[in-house]
Amino acid sequence: MVDQTVLGQFAFRNRFATECARCSVLVLADGGVVRDDPVHGQIVLCLTCVNIDHDRHAEIRYVTPGAAQWITVLVLGFTRRCWHCAAEVVCVSGLYPHRPGLAAHRLMTTHDEPGRGMALAARMLDRIGRRDITATIESVFSQTLQADTMAVLCPHCRSMQGNFFVIEETTQRYLTAGLEGLDVLGHAPSPTREWQQIVHHPDLSWMLFGTA
Repeated sequence: MVDQTVLGQFAFRNRFATECARCSVLVLADGGVVRDDPVHGQIVLCLTCVNIDHDRHAEIRYVTPGAAQWITVLVLGFTRRCWHCAAEVVCVSGLYPHRPGLAAHRLMTTHDEPGRGMALAARMLDRIGRRDITATIESVFSQTLQADTMAVLCPHCRSMQGNFFVIEETTQRYLTAGLEGLDVLGHAPSPTREWQQIVHHPDLSWMLFGTA
C-alpha cells in the first residue's frame, strides 16, 4: 500500500498503539509512521494518511494495514425551539471522533449546501437506531439556496430548520463551552475506510477549532 519512497528510507515506526493524528483511527503498535509536527511535536500517522500526504488523490483502500477496522464517531447536536412554531427540535450539528488524534481539530458540520454532511450524520444515527431523529431529516427544497438539500424539519409544523440557524448556534455553543456545549446524540460505529473518506473529502464542510 505504501512504498519505501513514500515512507522515507529511515521513517520511524510507532512503538505503541495510538490514534492517528490526522484521521483518529487507532494505529496499532508498529502500524504507522512517526512524523515531526511544528505544533504537536512527534505525531503518529496511519499508512492511509501517509499515502494521502504524499498524493492527495491516493485511493483510500478498504483496509489500512496496521490500523483498526472500526472507529467510534460522536454525532453531535442540540435541541432548540423551532423558529416557526416554537416546538422543540433536535438539530444535528456534525460528526467528531470519540477518541480524537492529536491534530484532529475539525468538526465535520452538516451545513454544506448539497447536504452531504447531513446525509452522513443521518446514516450514522440510523445505524444506532436513532430513528426519532432521522425521521425528521429529509431532502427538501431550500428557498435560500434555490436548490434541494438535506435538512432537519420540525416534527410539529414541518418547517425546515435552516443551515444558517444550525451553524450559528453550533458556533455560539462551541465559543461558550467548547465541544461540551453540544449534545452527544449517539456513539456510532464507522468502518475505518468510511471515516477516512469523510476526513479527506474535499467538498464537506468543517469547523476549525483549537490549534489547527
